[in-house]
Order: sequence, then structure tokens, then C-alpha cells
Amino acid sequence: MPKKYIITVVMVVLMSLFANSAVASTIKSQEVSMTHSVSTMATSESPVRAYTSSMSMVKAAVSTGSKSKIKTLIKQAATTKDVELAAALLASAESRDEIKLNDSKQVKLPSLTAFTSTKAGCYPYSFSDRHTIAIAGVNLAWQEVLVGGFCWNGTAITRNGGVWSQRWSAAPYCWKDVGTGQYWTYYPKWIKAYTVGTVGGNAIWGCISLQRNEASMEYANGGGKFRH
Repeated sequence: MPKKYIITVVMVVLMSLFANSAVASTIKSQEVSMTHSVSTMATSESPVRAYTSSMSMVKAAVSTGSKSKIKTLIKQAATTKDVELAAALLASAESRDEIKLNDSKQVKLPSLTAFTSTKAGCYPYSFSDRHTIAIAGVNLAWQEVLVGGFCWNGTAITRNGGVWSQRWSAAPYCWKDVGTGQYWTYYPKWIKAYTVGTVGGNAIWGCISLQRNEASMEYANGGGKFRH
């Protein structure tokens, strides 16, 4: 066998051994890294455990009936952008609807109110339905759909003054995927005005969807009846 050929074979073998050693070293390094990652994940608090812990804190605060303790948790969720705590507060909250006529008289649903006769006429003032989410008397968020008055002739609605909406949320929360509109529910007598949106939690990386929400009301012909 030529000497040159022998040297080439030896070099190839040595290079192969070196490559295999390098690969083995890389694999070992990756295994150590993965083991460290798994260990870190195991020792850190999972989202489920964090939510459970947050829910326990919220229930404890609610049980005392203290608004200040609830406000402290809301502030904590806002300051630390703790979505689990914000979600726990939202899950423990209650919702209510209020129809407001002419910004003065409030009607608690599902009651029905009439303010005019069935003759032709107009209700020239704005009216609205507000959906509020609150926990232990402390508001977390609300949204409201408003109509700028309407007119009727006998049993038919002839026009209205347009529909719009407004929203508010406490610092840990945000609104996203919102929409507002109206449509006939019983032509030409009843129209439904609505606004929808998703209450989200303010996380470090953005607004995280938590709960879908809607404010809506129906209003009718002459007779001016409102219902939810």
C-alpha cells in the first residue's frame, strides 16, 4: 500500500474520531441544558398553580367584606401585570345592567318602562344600557351602548339619533375586539342596540383575552318600551 494512501487513511480516521467526540460533547451539553430547563420549570410556579393561589387570596379578601383589601389586590395585579390575579378577580366578580333614560332616571332590568303614548312623537334625549362588572362593590370594568333618541309614528319607529359606545376598565384590565351596532328584532317596532368587547388582562406582552362581554337593549315603537 502506498505511503501517501496510508497517511490519508490515518488522517480521515483521526478526523472522524475528532468529529464524533465533538458531536458527543454537544449532545451531552444539550442534555445538561435540557435537564437544567426542566429543573427550572419544575421549581417555578405554573400558571394553574398561580391562578389557584390568586383565587384563594381573592376569596379571602371578599370574605372580609373589605373594599380596601380588594383594591389592594387590584393595584397589585396592575403593578406586577399579574394576569392570573386579574383573572381570579374577574372570575369572582358579578355583573349588572342598568338602562338610563335622559341621564337621570335609572331602570333596573329586567323591568319594562313606558314614557309616552302610542301617538306619533319623539324621545329627543339619549338613553343607554351600561353593563358593569364589579367585585365586592368595586368596579373592574364597564361598557355602555348609547342611542341618541328616536321617533315613531303609531306602532312604527321612523328614525333614531345614532348608536355609539363607551368603555372603562381598572388598571389591570383592557378592552379588545370591540364592536357596536343595531338591528331590527321585530320590524318596524323593535330595534336592538348593542356593544360587545372582550375584557383582557394587561400582561407584559400585551392585552390577554379573559372574558367576552356585551351591553345591549331593545326599544320599541310609540309607547317607548325598553327591555334587555
